[in-house]
Amino acid sequence: MDAQGSRVKAAFLVTSAIRTDLGSYDAATRLHQTFATIASIRQRVRGAQIALLELSATALDEEWIDQLSARVDWFVTLSHPLLDDMRGLSCSPRTIKSVTELACLHLFLGHAAQANLLADADRVFKLSGRYVLTEDFELAHFDAPGRYVFKHAHALQHSPRLWSFDSALLGDAHSRLGKMLADCTDALAGHAQVDIGVMLQRHVPADLKRTIAMLGLQGYPGSLGELIID
Repeated sequence: MDAQGSRVKAAFLVTSAIRTDLGSYDAATRLHQTFATIASIRQRVRGAQIALLELSATALDEEWIDQLSARVDWFVTLSHPLLDDMRGLSCSPRTIKSVTELACLHLFLGHAAQANLLADADRVFKLSGRYVLTEDFELAHFDAPGRYVFKHAHALQHSPRLWSFDSALLGDAHSRLGKMLADCTDALAGHAQVDIGVMLQRHVPADLKRTIAMLGLQGYPGSLGELIID
């Protein structure tokens, strides 16, 4: 079944860090990978709303901002006090990425709830920037009223690259992300590392989950490596 054939109205929150010291790709490459992410959503999910949540370490050029803004419904740059607290700490790239992503999602969902931005969506997806939806992506696999949908857990964690929740759970998702951030604060204070996949598995109870075998995306990790098909 073509994903575009579903009647589910979808919104995608694409997390992005185009200009960053983490990873092996330069900013220009990351920009074009992000274009590909957005194009894949437009191709696979007719009428989807897209918010690009950009957390580059330094500001993007105005030309790049204009190009990105033209492709999405909302272009948002975000910062968070917890990210400032991480400076000077000995944190792994995974920890930095995990805390950054949790912080930006928590801030945006709080704003979305107040501004009623996602009122037209039935289901909200979080998609990691620079990954693309493939022909294996089907909205029907994520049509689970009142539930979050994740890939089956592996090693006590869910894939953070793509997951979703019923829009009726917007307040619940915001609250759970806040609790995950509180865990991050405690972990950083104890010089422990953070993994967003572990947080998702730990903080979303089984009775609110549906898990699936195939997400329908592919892409390369931040560091050079083999193509990931998830």
